Amino acid sequence: MSLTGTVLSNNVAEVAAVVLCLMAWRDAHLVIHTDSTFVLGLLKGGLLAMERDGWGDTPRHLSRGLPAPLLQSLLYLLRDRTGRLRFEKATAHGDDIMNNLADKLANEGRVKGRVMDVGSLTVPDGWVDTAPVLCHQPLDYLTKLVVHARVGVPARTLKFEAFSDRWMVTLGHMFGVVLDPGNYIRKVWSLTIPEGMKCSGRK
Repeated sequence: MSLTGTVLSNNVAEVAAVVLCLMAWRDAHLVIHTDSTFVLGLLKGGLLAMERDGWGDTPRHLSRGLPAPLLQSLLYLLRDRTGRLRFEKATAHGDDIMNNLADKLANEGRVKGRVMDVGSLTVPDGWVDTAPVLCHQPLDYLTKLVVHARVGVPARTLKFEAFSDRWMVTLGHMFGVVLDPGNYIRKVWSLTIPEGMKCSGRK
């Protein structure tokens, strides 16, 4: 199978292989053999750390530059399973029967012209928290998100509540006022925003 919609790498291919497997056998009991320490790291907490910390702010050593839709799809498919699932570490570049078979099937799919657009993957609402973590994001990045209406103002998620609470305490401590940021953040973003902020990072 050929992959499109992102910059390709071994890590993209390894994660995409697991995503395709989970999509194909959603209810089956599976044992997935992989020689990818990256994939195993995602399963052992890497995906949950990215969800907690905000997908757009994920340290590169965790995401390895993979597109968020691919990583979010993996987390969704893991959560949506009904069948039992186990991962086993295979020896890299060894004469592993399952690895050899996977390579053979992947090559057959590529030759037959099968394509997966990684950029078109989506996750149903409510399965994965995709809201940004505001307190970890630079202002120009948040401005870009809101001005270009990619995500709008975050809903009342646990991430936003944590940011909101810290903001409220800081305002109270510094100025002796009690304000709920949730009531004002939309008004702040509707103000005229300097062009320098709007353009930062825009394609």
